[in-house]
Amino acid sequence: MRKYVLVGIAIVFMVTGICGCKSVETTSAMLHNQTGSYDKAIENAKLGLAKNPQDAEAYYQLGYSYSKKDSMRLAYENFMKSAEFDPGRKDLVEINIKSNWAGHYNNGLNEHQLDNLKGAANEFEMATKADPRRLKSWLRLVRISFVLSDEDSLYLERTYESADSLLLRLDKEHEDYVNALSIIGRVEAFGGNIDQAVKSFEDLIEEDPTQTKSIENTGDDFQEKEEWANAAKFYEIAVKGYSISGEENFAVHYNLGVVYRKQKMYHKAIVAYEQAHLIEPSDKMTAYSLLLTYYQAELIDDAIRFGTMYTEKIAPEDPYGWQVLGEAYKKKGFKIKAEEAYKKYLEAQNPE
Repeated sequence: MRKYVLVGIAIVFMVTGICGCKSVETTSAMLHNQTGSYDKAIENAKLGLAKNPQDAEAYYQLGYSYSKKDSMRLAYENFMKSAEFDPGRKDLVEINIKSNWAGHYNNGLNEHQLDNLKGAANEFEMATKADPRRLKSWLRLVRISFVLSDEDSLYLERTYESADSLLLRLDKEHEDYVNALSIIGRVEAFGGNIDQAVKSFEDLIEEDPTQTKSIENTGDDFQEKEEWANAAKFYEIAVKGYSISGEENFAVHYNLGVVYRKQKMYHKAIVAYEQAHLIEPSDKMTAYSLLLTYYQAELIDDAIRFGTMYTEKIAPEDPYGWQVLGEAYKKKGFKIKAEEAYKKYLEAQNPE
């Protein structure tokens, strides 16, 4: 029994000794935190700092109090101040910061799984405040805010702000670097910062060309909005990405041809359509688009050459192929051939 009494006395002495090194206010903050009186703890810790602005324990107690009050930004700032003035606390501080971050990050994952996107966005935002150094939470916040911005404009500004924060923290050596480039590119594109989006996507294919699909999707979105020039910029990068990765992608070449032709950039459109035709030689839409673009580019010999193949082998039932071929013959002054093609055009329009 005497042994236990002595140990108890020793513990009391140790606590008294430790507290004796602190100001009365900081000691009071420690005791208030132990009893859950966090507002009082904050009040006393601040009084302690008024006496000694370098009191690492006071900063630590503030970090603890703010953690319990879910004020993540203030918790992080005060924990970091504590480690700054007492480097020996660094490990303890990092444990607390990681605990705060993990709690909100995991809550965000759970909310996301439950399809509560607004709840998930809130939790991921709290995680970014708990530890702004961790890219994972910024990345999740950007992605979910971007999705929510389609139905709630309030999330659009949050998307841009969080994307900017992610960009500032982006480190090429980070494991999420590639994923970050992908989402930043899309956000910047839709925010109208096309040059930054292009840069992000070019960096993306340099790092990992297998991630090109998000670039192609961005081109698709701009094509749907009939912003042909911007769509072309993203399709061009996508073509490079697929080429580097060794992947043949019919759609991106075809769509690049479409947006070039919409801008009357016929020679560039021809190159894109020819590549798409090489990948899918039996696709009638591509073949007809190529034929029409030869004619629009005034490459009449090519229009006749390809038009003959189109009408004989690819789509003899297509009246518009015969029509373009007839117009091409007419341009060259081949009157009889033009009349024959026009006759085929009428027959194809009115099959028996």
